[in-house]
Amino acid sequence: MEQLQQLLQIRVLRLDCLRSELARALAALQVVDDELASAADEVARVAQQRVLWENDWQQWLHRDGVLRHGQEYNLSHVALSAWEHDAKEVHDEVLGRREQAAAVVKEILQRVLRAEQRCEALREQLQTQRRQQLVRRAALVDSRSNDEFVPAIRTV
Repeated sequence: MEQLQQLLQIRVLRLDCLRSELARALAALQVVDDELASAADEVARVAQQRVLWENDWQQWLHRDGVLRHGQEYNLSHVALSAWEHDAKEVHDEVLGRREQAAAVVKEILQRVLRAEQRCEALREQLQTQRRQQLVRRAALVDSRSNDEFVPAIRTV
């Protein structure tokens, strides 16, 4: 029983280490989630800018009948397209890191759950052994009481 208790202590320590590892992985995931939110905001800003740009050039076309601001239109379009491409690229890169971080969290969580199950099984095994030991002690005490009682009856 003492060996089981020592094994349980070791497994509890390992479980604590796994929980610390899980906390660090969750913190890293939160950092990546924050980056992802920032990247998503940037993509949304680009989309808003694209809508404004579309409205501007359509107004120029409607007002002037032609694109008189051709160079400005072209430069704006190139700059907006580059910004859009960069924002999507950053978003996709952060999304990939988020998937990796989530996979790490999932793997550690599975290890934590298995470790908790092992600890619980050991606790139950220890509890069973303690009950059996109590039953044996009670039987021994009862047996000794009966042994002492039997000679007393014979002498009477």
